[in-house]
Amino acid sequence: MAVGIIFGGVFSLLSAGGFQKAKSPQKIEDPKNLAVCVNTDMPQGPPISLEFKEDLVITREAWTPWDVQVDAAGNIFVFAGPDRTLRKFDPQGKEIASWPLKKGQGPGEFQLIDAHVLSDGSLYIYDGSQRRLTVLNPKGEVQEIRKMDFWGMLFGMDSRRNIYVLDVRFLVGTRDRQRLVFAKHAPSGELLAEMAEYLWGLTYEPATRKYLAKLFPPQMKYAVDTRDVVYYALSDAYEIRVLSPEGTLVRKIVKKSPARKTTQKDIDKKLSLYSEGSRANFYDFDIPDSMPAIAALFPLENAGLLAVTFESPADAKSLFGDVFDADGVFRGRVQVPVFDGWDGLMAPSLPRAACRGNYFYAIVTDEAEETYFVKRYKIIWK
Repeated sequence: MAVGIIFGGVFSLLSAGGFQKAKSPQKIEDPKNLAVCVNTDMPQGPPISLEFKEDLVITREAWTPWDVQVDAAGNIFVFAGPDRTLRKFDPQGKEIASWPLKKGQGPGEFQLIDAHVLSDGSLYIYDGSQRRLTVLNPKGEVQEIRKMDFWGMLFGMDSRRNIYVLDVRFLVGTRDRQRLVFAKHAPSGELLAEMAEYLWGLTYEPATRKYLAKLFPPQMKYAVDTRDVVYYALSDAYEIRVLSPEGTLVRKIVKKSPARKTTQKDIDKKLSLYSEGSRANFYDFDIPDSMPAIAALFPLENAGLLAVTFESPADAKSLFGDVFDADGVFRGRVQVPVFDGWDGLMAPSLPRAACRGNYFYAIVTDEAEETYFVKRYKIIWK
């Protein structure tokens, strides 16, 4: 998909949906007494090693999964195209239910699908284009529809039904850049807190009559664990903030580690997402010397965190991840199964993978990128 289409789509949706209403939310900032755990490349304390052993593969003909989630019972929910269907599989991989997520504006219909499965199997779907939250029960029946007053991406929830989302705010005088705010909303949609923000989009250069695009732009990465602890970081810096269930910033995890140098393969892979015509006529690119730091965050069952990094090359068969304990101490470096789009930074996105209990779930493709699989891996602690 061309970059111009992505940004143009965002603008049209914002224009149709209106602007974010003025709020006075809590601003989450680093307190003076914030506990900061600074790590180096050398693990501290008793080492932790994780092995990922594949134990289940699910596939279907001609499907394109874009999200996988898991409930407390181990049921696997796969959101897939091209027919926009939610498929539910039991822990043995048997399909036990499916629901079409029809395109439209009526009850139980959606323009955009940003979903979250709760532990009990109930489903919340946020449709940003209509600023509407639809609640479905475990049978796929519509229980409630709520109108929200924000437009956002990266929708997620905690067990208290609080909403986490990347709110999109317009910048005055431009259609090409937005202010993205990682925010917490009450179940009603009320804005409760703003944790972090950054600019996203293109910069127009009148002298060249082209847009300047960062080839590896910063993106928000976050995850909420089963205790409602929130981990979040911008991809371009190895600084992970930890928010308590009560909304207090309790820790910052820092890792002093030199970033991997950008290679020509990294550059070519990202440039391939732009058409040749757009590269020549519409864009100049800001290419950094080093890669970003953080690709994805996965809370671990044993009160810790797995941070997948950009240390792996563009054509990697496995990924590198850092394991931190509950205190933010770096305890080991592990190899993590590849998941589709792990290095995607073109637009804000959550990983096409999930960690639940002692299992890791990943959407993967074959080498020809024609057949999609959902794979489950048993996490073995060593």
